[in-house]
Amino acid sequence: MSDVIELSVQKMILELANGAKVNNYGFVVVERPDKSGRKAIKVFLLGIDQIKALYLRRLRILSDASSACFSESASHCHHCEYIQECENLK
Repeated sequence: MSDVIELSVQKMILELANGAKVNNYGFVVVERPDKSGRKAIKVFLLGIDQIKALYLRRLRILSDASSACFSESASHCHHCEYIQECENLK
């Protein structure tokens, strides 16, 4: 998801700064552990309202005005730096 957010913000900046029209999709390259090599995956980018909502939510979490949610996918937990202290896994 972080790649989608980053590409979406880049799209937003190009559109706002230059008035450029940018496609609403991009490609991310992922490693394939089951096979050697990489694979490009088409992803749909977030709109300005979605980016603003994510930004505002992050600010609320950082200021302790809101709390973070657990991941919807347990596969994300394997690489999380907070796995030892996570209440969701206990």
